[in-house]
Amino acid sequence: MKKKLLILLLLGILAAVPVFSGIKPELVSPRDVLWVMPGDLIRLEVKVPSGGKVKVILAGDISCDLKESAPGLYSGAVMAPGPGTDLSPSIIFKKGFGTTEAKADLKILILSPTKVLTGAVIESKQPLRSGPSYDCDRIGYAPKGCLLQVTGKQDNWWKVKLSGAQDGWVDSRTISEPVEGAKPSHAFLEGIKVLDYPSSDRLRIQLTDKVPYDIRDTLYPATLELTLYCCDLRMFEIKYNRLSPRIKEITLVQEASGMVKVRIAYGAPRFWGYGAQYKGSLLLLDIKRPPKVSEKNLNGLKVLIDPGHGGSDTGALGVYGTNEKDLNLSVAFMLGKMLRQAGAEVFFSRWKDVDLTPPASPAAEELDARVQSAVMNNADIMVSIHHNAKPVIKEARKARGTHVYYYRAQSLPLAEHIARNMGVTVKEPEYVPIWRSFYLIRESRLPSVLVECAFLSNPSSELMMLEKDYPEKAASGIYRGIRDFVTEAEKTDPEMKT
Repeated sequence: MKKKLLILLLLGILAAVPVFSGIKPELVSPRDVLWVMPGDLIRLEVKVPSGGKVKVILAGDISCDLKESAPGLYSGAVMAPGPGTDLSPSIIFKKGFGTTEAKADLKILILSPTKVLTGAVIESKQPLRSGPSYDCDRIGYAPKGCLLQVTGKQDNWWKVKLSGAQDGWVDSRTISEPVEGAKPSHAFLEGIKVLDYPSSDRLRIQLTDKVPYDIRDTLYPATLELTLYCCDLRMFEIKYNRLSPRIKEITLVQEASGMVKVRIAYGAPRFWGYGAQYKGSLLLLDIKRPPKVSEKNLNGLKVLIDPGHGGSDTGALGVYGTNEKDLNLSVAFMLGKMLRQAGAEVFFSRWKDVDLTPPASPAAEELDARVQSAVMNNADIMVSIHHNAKPVIKEARKARGTHVYYYRAQSLPLAEHIARNMGVTVKEPEYVPIWRSFYLIRESRLPSVLVECAFLSNPSSELMMLEKDYPEKAASGIYRGIRDFVTEAEKTDPEMKT
């Protein structure tokens, strides 16, 4: 009997003593600040050792049991209570006989649904995202000066109301501190007029205020879809132009309260560039007309070649000491020579080993300078030349392939033609077009691709790149891809013919 009591006493002592000395549960999302409306989901992620149980107590009887969604990462959600509730989370972690508890630094504020908070966009063309992270998709842009209704906050991101069916997120540094009482921006769409310009068709979209928007293109069939957020229909007329026959039909849909879709059916098989800008409350949407290119060669085509990296940015570095920036420039010069021999007009974003902006400038400014090179030279196509690498050494040494990245649908045919031709000239085992949201190809209005010719991080591939004829092989694949892209376009678009 005494032996049993001793065992029970030891078990009681073990249960009372945490086995997690030095372990503190970490709330990884959200971290510092969370503003929500009553009824919103409060999504929580906690990092602690795998195989335990996690509970987050927000206040009183408001708590949430988290499930292990990945090794050492626990996730869960709870409904936000009514306004005025003070929430200061505590995290309880249990595993075996041990328990540990930690107070989170997170402060949760429940907003009043009767109070309207607005913040003004202070950056030009501010991206709107689907969630509170730079990894989340872009769902549109808000113009500078636009007043956005703030309905929440998570760490450094404001949640904004775009329509009755759509919320967005913006970096908190790009809008002013929200204040109570100001009226959020809202517009009525009152009319659309098609205008004929020498190099483009323009849609003059009459709004009563500047509001956020997004533009997407599709290829099959060729269509542009303009989404106007914080906007409702109050249409007068749509006026077409006989000198702009490519604009076949414009249809309007009130997708939800505060969201209008403008769909433009295009009378050609593909786009050669498009973009929008505000002039007051007028939104001007330009659709670039195709270049007039000779049927015999590429005379009439303007190409912007961007040798990736340069100056203070070396890019990838091969095992044998090859700098990516130098290799990119060698291939770019050879490509430029081939295009000029075929009659094309060629421009370069850089001619030598330099930065386009001061070395301390943000990466986005350097990339934007390259995009602007294409704009200033009125280019028809932009090709950015790179050589690939992987961050993990074990993978980097074995990686193979030619990857041609595109973002807008108008650029997919160009990516396909270049990838297929580089499979013949560079002969990597994989040669594929890949959709990805790289700044250069996303912000460019014209058909644009980023070509990763091969993996410089693979020593055997680097030896191939060090061969004397490599720049000509790589350039030849890109050149043939551009040529095939143009030839295919000419067959289906009579306006391209000189």
